[in-house]
Amino acid sequence: MEAEPGLRATIGPEGLSSDVVATRLLADGTVIGLCLDAQARRIDEITWLPGRTLSCRAIRLDAPVPEFPAAVSLADDVLLLADNEDGDLRLVDLQNGAVTVLSGAPGPAVLTGDGKHVISVTETGLLLSDLRRVTGVARLYDIRPMLLADFHDPGSLAIVPTPDPQRFRIIAGCFGHALIASVRHLRPGPAQAELLRADTTGVMPYDNVSVAQPLTLATAWPQVYAFCTEWGRAALAAVDLVSGEVSGCPLPERDYGTIQRCLSRLDGQACLVTTKGGRLWQWQPHGTLIEITEMGGIPLLWQWGDVLVLDRDAGVLRQASTPVQDLDL
Repeated sequence: MEAEPGLRATIGPEGLSSDVVATRLLADGTVIGLCLDAQARRIDEITWLPGRTLSCRAIRLDAPVPEFPAAVSLADDVLLLADNEDGDLRLVDLQNGAVTVLSGAPGPAVLTGDGKHVISVTETGLLLSDLRRVTGVARLYDIRPMLLADFHDPGSLAIVPTPDPQRFRIIAGCFGHALIASVRHLRPGPAQAELLRADTTGVMPYDNVSVAQPLTLATAWPQVYAFCTEWGRAALAAVDLVSGEVSGCPLPERDYGTIQRCLSRLDGQACLVTTKGGRLWQWQPHGTLIEITEMGGIPLLWQWGDVLVLDRDAGVLRQASTPVQDLDL
């Protein structure tokens, strides 16, 4: 994909996946976004510095990966995908596209920020294991309890960093609630975790909670939200990762399949929601739902007032401004 003036990039003949599954924010403000096309065995890596540079490269995968992973996490040059179908994990080397199958994790799992540990969730709590990678071989070792609690039917999991590299949040989507673990990983001592329950039954009482990907990069602590849907995609909620408070989105309808996409702003303070018929909305937790009619494509990444948009009709990836600028953030 070659960049054009005005932060536009022409899409190659294979197209570009619109499923952004992971993001990373570099120290200079550059945003890395990973788009997964499981059927084509390809990851499109977008590198975007708002207002300055835009590029994309295709990473060919040497083995199948799950099309709808239960959890996705990124650490340096490694992407971890949790497969709900066979229970295995897929570790993807972003340098060469090599896919390694990791067995032994009992449930959805995520990588820690240093890429050295894997955290998995079961109905009885969180487990911590060591990840060792040597000459193309990766294995899990020393699986041990990290936090004992009742996680009712956990189906999705995500990890959120904080400004302190020794601290992070884990959020698990369960039946009727989300559980948030505030983790401090002490080296060489054991991990320490405190649990917070976010009750979603008032917003989405009939189904499992699914944590929308990609998650915020958590640059705006202390108040950061994770956006969650239910498996039926008929409801949307914002979960405060510090207090556990839940805010329900006032969607225009509540039928199954209402929500087609949910894109969190990278500071976790608002989201863009696509509903049936391709209608696009901007929502700030505890606020109103504002319809957007001027985006002209599929939003892939949102950083402050800038949105990276996939315009398939024109065959380009381009930067646009958020039409609604009056959020009180």
